Amino acid sequence: MPHHVGNHENVQPVYSDARLYDFVPPPLLQERPVEVNMKHVAPTTHVLVAYITANDVLCGRGAASIQHPGNKYFRSLVKDRQEEYATLRRQDKSSLVREILQSIDNRNGRFLRQLGTGEWVEVHDAISYEKTCQALREYQKTRKKSSSKKATSKLKT
Repeated sequence: MPHHVGNHENVQPVYSDARLYDFVPPPLLQERPVEVNMKHVAPTTHVLVAYITANDVLCGRGAASIQHPGNKYFRSLVKDRQEEYATLRRQDKSSLVREILQSIDNRNGRFLRQLGTGEWVEVHDAISYEKTCQALREYQKTRKKSSSKKATSKLKT
């Protein structure tokens, strides 16, 4: 037994090596449901994408993502379903979003984003879901603006 100085003869380490790896949180923490807004969650590990295909949807701004064939296809799917989305109840809207995502997946497309290093990674499913919802909602915003402009112009005449 090693020699300890002072009153520390009976001090035990807080964790032994075995407990470091077998640590289980208290039951209260395990059973408590956690709701996470996935829009703000970035994966802690990134799986780098070796190459980008024409079926991939590139998340981001600029000409590269606007002109990419996968983004054009995604926008066409969204445009074709926007009016339908505007008339649906909340529960049915999620089904429509999943159908669009399934169409991308059926073509072996992925939603990708570029890291600061220039490398591409696949985004979490929740982020691609949110991106699709946002694209579908954009139609509702432009539709409301155009209808309010029409109403204003009718009032002036």
